[in-house]
Amino acid sequence: MIKNEIFADYAYKFKDKRWEDIFMMMESYNRKTIDKQPYNVSVDDSLTVIDKYNINWINQRLKGSAATAPKNTLAAK
Repeated sequence: MIKNEIFADYAYKFKDKRWEDIFMMMESYNRKTIDKQPYNVSVDDSLTVIDKYNINWINQRLKGSAATAPKNTLAAK
């Protein structure tokens, strides 16, 4: 859910309608429908460095492999 929320922030067009339905409740995501603007098929060029880091971190956790998790942190310790 958290990973897909990052993509929803950039009005990503989800392939799975279930995710689209979930994020339609977000005003920022739903605004595209109201304004009749197309959703983004790809948001890779829009993601910030922090977004990419967070997505990678989430992916590693979902795989269950802490050993291959990113070693660099952006947050203060």
